Amino acid sequence: MVNKNGITLLAAVIFVAVSSPATYKFTRTIIGEWVASASGCPTSSGFLLHVLVYALITRLTMGS
Repeated sequence: MVNKNGITLLAAVIFVAVSSPATYKFTRTIIGEWVASASGCPTSSGFLLHVLVYALITRLTMGS
């Protein structure tokens, strides 16, 4: 049986972690300024990068 509440909560936690300004700032220090501004506001390319990371993490948490 699928626990829809647990899956929804996990997806929300992953989303908050990946989309927070602090995460964008951290990613900027590792990958470069093209990801986000100094204040943590994402660029279009940075946003797409984080969408891909979110999708990958979500898929990995689903198991097989």
